[in-house]
Amino acid sequence: MNIDTCSVWSVQAPASVDRYCDVAAQFGLSPSQLAIAFCASRPFVASTIIGATSMEQLRDNIAGFNVEWNDEMEAAVAAVFESYPDPWRMLVRDGG
Repeated sequence: MNIDTCSVWSVQAPASVDRYCDVAAQFGLSPSQLAIAFCASRPFVASTIIGATSMEQLRDNIAGFNVEWNDEMEAAVAAVFESYPDPWRMLVRDGG
């Protein structure tokens, strides 16, 4: 298999993750706090499941539920999504 066409190297996921991390930092949040706050702000999500392997991670995750989601956060996340609407999809012909 040619590594240049391997899906791991052909997706935009790493770049999209970097952008979401930048958004989190912009609002003084960890990436997991941003993700949890986003999920908790969706009216159609009945529950947000978290998983932690340490007390530090658990505290970080729980703090995500205390974030007041606002229009600025919504716009920032929407801008990343607009740039990377399907980041896992390969950018090569017949790639997904």
